Amino acid sequence: MFGHGRRQDVGLLGGGLTQTTGDVERALNELHGAVVSKIEEVDRWYLSDKRRKRVASRTLRAFAILLTALGSIWPLAISASSTSSSPSWGYAFLAAAGASIAFDRFFGLSLAWMRDLAAHEQIRALHTQFVFDWAQECLASTGQSDVGARLSILRSVAEDLGSIVSSETATWTVQLGTLVDSLERSVSPLGGEQRGAGADTADR
Repeated sequence: MFGHGRRQDVGLLGGGLTQTTGDVERALNELHGAVVSKIEEVDRWYLSDKRRKRVASRTLRAFAILLTALGSIWPLAISASSTSSSPSWGYAFLAAAGASIAFDRFFGLSLAWMRDLAAHEQIRALHTQFVFDWAQECLASTGQSDVGARLSILRSVAEDLGSIVSSETATWTVQLGTLVDSLERSVSPLGGEQRGAGADTADR
């Protein structure tokens, strides 16, 4: 992925319980705060990355549309005017439009934008469900016996958040590998042709 700094670590449970073992309720509240903070941190990352990819993708698509239109009307404009410009510039504009689309596809900007958007929606849904589950469990809590239930909620949310990030990262890794393989295949024939040309020159 183009300029893709990969995901922050989703290690969530950084010692909250061990520091406050004498106060179970306080420990649970601190752990709850740590989980919420990590959810918000990861969500902000995806939102920020989504905005960058959206701007880049839309810019490239806009250039492609503009250049395609310009390349299409250029020969007509030249033939209708008395200028000495070459109609072949139309092909150059069309080639540039194709290059813009190819750039977007190769670096996966539009795909990354969609993935970031999907991850953001998943995280928002996870956060909403977590808020309701936590509130319901707190209202039903009668003492120490319910600590395990609340810990289970925290653990489940932490694991679900990690799964979202891991799944998105795995998808990105597969896509990157595919793009690299495609680039290597496209470059290899050129290298072979150059080596062949060099050998022919040496034989002469």
